[in-house]
Amino acid sequence: MVPFKDAICLTKLGLYISVTWKAELDVLLAVAQTPNLQRLNWMFLDDSYVPSGEILFPWNRLTHISITESTYNAAPIVPHCTSAVTLNLHMELVFPLHRQPEVPIPLYALKGLELLCHRDGFRLLRELECPNLEVLILKINEEDRGWSYPEDLDDCADDLWERFFAFFKDSIPNLRVLQIEDVDGLFTPELLTRLVAKTLRLEKLWAWEMTIGNEGGWVVSTVEDIRGELGTSGDILLDRILDREEMTMYGGSLAHVGYVWEIEWKEFLKERDYMKELHLDMNKFQNLLHL
Repeated sequence: MVPFKDAICLTKLGLYISVTWKAELDVLLAVAQTPNLQRLNWMFLDDSYVPSGEILFPWNRLTHISITESTYNAAPIVPHCTSAVTLNLHMELVFPLHRQPEVPIPLYALKGLELLCHRDGFRLLRELECPNLEVLILKINEEDRGWSYPEDLDDCADDLWERFFAFFKDSIPNLRVLQIEDVDGLFTPELLTRLVAKTLRLEKLWAWEMTIGNEGGWVVSTVEDIRGELGTSGDILLDRILDREEMTMYGGSLAHVGYVWEIEWKEFLKERDYMKELHLDMNKFQNLLHL
């Protein structure tokens, strides 16, 4: 095993492990001895049994963390990431679904959060407290139609977005960038209208972009309805909201909706070094700027 305890110059490490779960645990315990590690990108095996929430690992001193793993194994790590400035969680769907909320998780250093998961992973939002969060990236993985999902997954979409709206409204007063990707069609006309026309927090963002499954062209027609509703109230967002359609290689349709405050956006990017640690799709924002 590499003597990580002597690697005093090692500050950034990527682990992409394809070994038995016992060997994976040994590697993680060895890495835990690295004295000055600050950035960790860790990809588990799909069938990992590493009890990641129980092992002694210095999560609390890492400033940038990226984890690809199941909700079951990754979730216990999150409360220990108290120094994390960026946190990327790419979670796989694991049964049984965890419906009961845990105690609040205070992450006061967190500036950028990326959550890529199936529907159940968004339940983590109801536990997070990160008042200094500036960038939020939410991506819902398309469901595998070959799986047989439990019955309670059907009502999970409503629960998912209710948790998002509560988190967006009450928990992240300093948010400036929001990017959401939902190509599987969980977002609805009612939810889009609620987000844009009835959520006062949206106008405080410098950049907002959504990529949504657009079957039947509902997104474009909903945006037009929203423009009509905002026009009667003189809302500041009315002239900012842009939308465009994109055909997929399989004949489907995606819609991009959002806006960018160009001057503020560029200044924001210039002043935030941590942005390079996030997988923010900058092309989508650039495409909005050029409409």
